[in-house]
Amino acid sequence: MDVPRNTMTQLQFNKIYVIESLFPDDEKSGEILHNDIIRRKIEQTGSGIEHELIFVSNKLDFFKAFDHIRQEVIYRLIDPIIHFEIHGCKEGFVLNSDELVDWYDFQIRLLELNMLTKNNLFLSLATCYGGHIHKVISPRMWTPFWGFVGPLDEVYVDQVMAGFQDFYDELLTSLNFN
Repeated sequence: MDVPRNTMTQLQFNKIYVIESLFPDDEKSGEILHNDIIRRKIEQTGSGIEHELIFVSNKLDFFKAFDHIRQEVIYRLIDPIIHFEIHGCKEGFVLNSDELVDWYDFQIRLLELNMLTKNNLFLSLATCYGGHIHKVISPRMWTPFWGFVGPLDEVYVDQVMAGFQDFYDELLTSLNFN
């Protein structure tokens, strides 16, 4: 029995986007996660979950990536998980162009995506201080996401790679957030 999109009781997803913006000398952890864990596990399980790796280098690219995801949500009924492999600080993301994307800079885009998916947007943030995205939650506004996972402090590439490899390995095996 198909459950209408707007009455889901559990988070659903049918595509994982990995957005990466790392400095030239950094290990390309988003590309590694996408190619070695997400894509491989989806192929192994035959789940049909879609996946896409998006490289962004500046604010314009970053917001174009969100426009692309928005279009897919609207026209292809994508229920996304968006994974970020970007440097961060308590105020937001630091792109490889050294531009800051303040949490509030993209709050409206998150709100819109979450409304379009009927409160079905999940974020994973492999970024220092990524957990500070909670600052965009306001009791006066619609929630900007169903949920998120991300560190509140500084982290190192080996920590986030190990944690998110395990996270996506389990999620793509069980297809269940429980």
